[in-house]
Amino acid sequence: MKTAFDNYVIEAVRKERMAQKVSQAMLAYGIGVSHGYIGQVESPKYRTKYNLNHINEIAKFLDELQQKPKIRYESSDDYAILSMVEAGLGISVIHDLMLIPNRYHVVAKPFDVPIIRDIAIAVKKDAAQSTITQLFVDHTKNWARQQFLSSIQGGASD
Repeated sequence: MKTAFDNYVIEAVRKERMAQKVSQAMLAYGIGVSHGYIGQVESPKYRTKYNLNHINEIAKFLDELQQKPKIRYESSDDYAILSMVEAGLGISVIHDLMLIPNRYHVVAKPFDVPIIRDIAIAVKKDAAQSTITQLFVDHTKNWARQQFLSSIQGGASD
């Protein structure tokens, strides 16, 4: 059973994790445990709790995340960003779909931690989806399926 102290520590870690916009999956990756482990620790349904090694690793991981880059230019135009990166003016974080086909002389580098993006579509309750919405949903499902299959087969797919 979790003690009052355990719950205090768990809540303090959860608050700091959320303040730094760190997902359970990212924290789990950063300290070398499974995503499910963090979920069990934060859930009152389970007895799972952090040990001193976990707390030390969490502190180091969250401290490293507080280092901020020096941003000099910002743009929301993906093609302008790619042109600036190509010209050697810096780096950017963009989706790899922007590099298909790769008309720019840039290099894609993977992150050290898994990055997850949620995509949602809102439609009126009783309205039929437009053709373009249905095509987007179908394309997204196929892409996600390919990504999943490639991840369990050990390769990468575009």
